[in-house]
Amino acid sequence: MAKIILTGRFMSEKLKKHWTSKDFANHFGVTEEEFISALEKKFSSKASGQMKKRMEKNAKRKTSTQIVETEETHQATAEGFTSSIIDFDEEDSAESQLSILKRKEQNLSNSLRSLESQHSKLISRRAGQRAEFKRQKQRLSSLIEKLEKAKKEFEVTFSDWQRTGEEMKSLSKSIKQQKLDLRSLRKEIAVIQKVFIFAYISGDIEIENNSEVDLSIDTDAVDVKFREVFELPVVDSLTKNQIRQLAGLLLISEKIQANKGMFEIIFDSSTLEDAYNEIIGC
Repeated sequence: MAKIILTGRFMSEKLKKHWTSKDFANHFGVTEEEFISALEKKFSSKASGQMKKRMEKNAKRKTSTQIVETEETHQATAEGFTSSIIDFDEEDSAESQLSILKRKEQNLSNSLRSLESQHSKLISRRAGQRAEFKRQKQRLSSLIEKLEKAKKEFEVTFSDWQRTGEEMKSLSKSIKQQKLDLRSLRKEIAVIQKVFIFAYISGDIEIENNSEVDLSIDTDAVDVKFREVFELPVVDSLTKNQIRQLAGLLLISEKIQANKGMFEIIFDSSTLEDAYNEIIGC
């Protein structure tokens, strides 16, 4: 069996590139079962479990892409035969479409309140203009002697009514564009808001920080935290270097949580990870 060398940083980089268990196995020249066994031996059960979930997710993503391509190929072939018959389950299709529409409505309703409020005002305004428009038409019928004057008023009101319609049309386009922008923005936020922290066996801590939170910590703060943690029974099996590393990790995670941020710590040492989890109460 080929030698498999795994680190937290290596796994994180490849999982971001959508590697599956098959990709890792091919990389090391082993079977998928051998790779999974090596993964579970190297990392804690929690860390290896998270990595396997991400590999499964990557595999499903690739499978979905292949299915879409296959369906498009089959569709193109089917169009060449006039005798082909495709049956659709109309009820399932309708339910699926309704679920999608409801999900869109729920996700976007809050951000659209301001625009919809403006839109409602324009509707009320146009309703008032429509009433005035009708009143002026009646006046033209009953007051022939004032026809010219009433006609001018009518034309002015009608012109304003048309401008309002154009404003409503423009605003509807803005609403549609903001829906698209909101969907895109939320996808970007979901990708970049998480902070990755790598705790290496050497005692070094590396932070992949794409948030706006300043995660720097000074030596004095680490010294104070070190003395607090040193007194805990859970660190009896750790070296002083590991305890100092643990103190730094606790300070960084506290700072992220204070800013309501998301983070993930990837440990090279399962002993250090167990100590960290016990301290924070996992």
